[in-house]
Amino acid sequence: MSKALTDASVRKLKGEATRREVRDGMAQGLYLVIQPSGAKSWALRFRRPDGSPAKLTLGPVDFSGREPTGELVVGTPLSLAAARALAAEQHRQRKRGIDIAESHRSERQKLSLKGRR
Repeated sequence: MSKALTDASVRKLKGEATRREVRDGMAQGLYLVIQPSGAKSWALRFRRPDGSPAKLTLGPVDFSGREPTGELVVGTPLSLAAARALAAEQHRQRKRGIDIAESHRSERQKLSLKGRR
């Protein structure tokens, strides 16, 4: 089993020569993605309803120390606690039979088309 990430460990981890993913032992499928540049983001790895593997980028790491108010949204800056909560919400949707990868793809497509008008 992987160790649980902490706020301090998320801050301490640095970029290396290649992109890497560090698993959080407290949230199923949640990973801290660290780019060679040092940029950090949260990703959720899971299986789609057809059994194929998928990854959903939840958003960049938020180091501000402020917790978001209101609904957590994919794509916004997230603290460790917020990333865990959003990952849990995404898993709840999956258990209801929703293909979260497809729903986020179609949502992005709608926003893209709306911006062209």
